[in-house]
Order: sequence, then C-alpha cells, then structure tokens
Amino acid sequence: MRNERVEKVGKREISRKGSKARRWLMMGSEGQRHTVEAGKATIMQRTGLTARDLRILDPMLSYPSTIMARDKAMVLNLEQIKAIVTAHEVLLLNSRDPSVVPFLEQLHATILHHHTAIIHHSRDDQEKKDEDEIKQVNNNKKIIPFEFVVLEACLEDVISSLENEANILELEAYPALDKLTSKISTLNLERVRHVKSRLVALTARVQRVRTYFPIINLSFNFILISNFQFIPFDN
Repeated sequence: MRNERVEKVGKREISRKGSKARRWLMMGSEGQRHTVEAGKATIMQRTGLTARDLRILDPMLSYPSTIMARDKAMVLNLEQIKAIVTAHEVLLLNSRDPSVVPFLEQLHATILHHHTAIIHHSRDDQEKKDEDEIKQVNNNKKIIPFEFVVLEACLEDVISSLENEANILELEAYPALDKLTSKISTLNLERVRHVKSRLVALTARVQRVRTYFPIINLSFNFILISNFQFIPFDN
C-alpha cells in the first residue's frame, strides 16, 4: 500500500507462545496510515482491551460476527473485517486479505472525508462565534464520532458482501430447482441439498450481523443526546 511504513512495536516480537507479533494496518482519525507489528501485550496496552477481548480476532479461532465495546475501544469481528476502533484510530488485522483490500481504500476515503468535515465545522464555529443566533443553529449540527464513522463503513461493506453472496446463491438455486423438477435424480437432489445448506449458513450469518443493529441504533442515539459520551454494548 502507498505511503506505508513498517514500525516495530515492543522489544520482542515473540515473548511467549500465543503472543507472536502480528501485522496491523493503522488508520488515524486524520487519515494517516501505516503498518505496525505488535504483539498481544502491546495491543492491550495501546487499546485498554483484555486478552479475552482479543481472542475473537484470532485468525486461528473461529468466531461468529461480533461487536464488542469497551471503555476505550470497540472490537469488530464482522465477516472478513477484523478491527479494533478507538476514538482516534482503527487497527485492522488482516489488511492483506484480497477481500479486504478494496474496503481499506474506501474506509480511508471515508476517514479523510470525516476529518475534512470536522475542520470545516470548527472553522464555521470560529467564524460565527459572535453571531449568537447562527451559532445556536450551528451547534445543533453534530459531527458523528470517529468510532461510528468506522463502524458504519464496516457494516456497509459487510452488508454489501452478504448481499452479493445472496445474489450468487439465488442464481444457482433456480437452475438447480428447475433440474430437480424436470428430473428427480441423486445428482440433482445433491445439488439442491448443497444450495440449501449454503442458504442456511448464509441466513445465520446475516441474522448474526442483524442482531446488532437495534443496539447500535440505541447507542448512537444516546451518544447524540449526551454530548458524545460512549456507552458500551455487547452481545
């Protein structure tokens, strides 16, 4: 990736079994990005997360889509996206995954747009500080917190990916059903069973992501009416 630099974090890359340093792509709230190599202990110190929190991002373990929020960070394990989001940066674990690369570029553009909006908002406040009526109107225009900008981008990408899978499955399902209708055979039955199995698995993945939407909406509304105080939500 352009303008990346590799940063060694910590004195040792491997301190004990299970703490091997991994490569993370860091994107700051102002759009800066670079790669860091950090072990579990360093990430815990940097984000305030626990070892248990980080387990859901372990590529060697299989966890369903999960969103966890702690005092200083959110942990996102959403399909192909594995990330830690703080108030000022996002750390992405599998940035070299071909299925994630296009999302990274879109996320970077979204972060830059958000930072530009903050700058313009602050500039407008400064220019209108002596105009009480305009200032009051301007104060009602709230900028979405960085964490939710990243979360929204992640969810949009995951939903788009799931929708594409559903469309592909639909294209395969109708021909399989048509063949079974025209001729009942072991081969055609097996094709339909295979499509059904994939449909059940896809539905479960969609439902898992969907369960977080009411909680996210509640948290977002609470933040907007409480001066952006972050409240944790969990599964």
